[in-house]
Amino acid sequence: MNIKNRFTSGIILSLVCGLIAAGPAYAAQDKDADERESANQKTKQAQAVSKEIYDRIQKAQELIDVEDDQG
Repeated sequence: MNIKNRFTSGIILSLVCGLIAAGPAYAAQDKDADERESANQKTKQAQAVSKEIYDRIQKAQELIDVEDDQG
């Protein structure tokens, strides 16, 4: 193999190794960005209802279901 072919092969090998190494680094960078974005998101807190209100809602739902069945 002459010097020109060795040099060309060395450059190609270096580029291939660089591309292989860059893949995981790029994926890690995307993961970090996703984690930062999700950390900045505000969450909504669910509101609880009292037992009395739940019972009223349940009764209203049952009445609605009866009306739907009748017609």
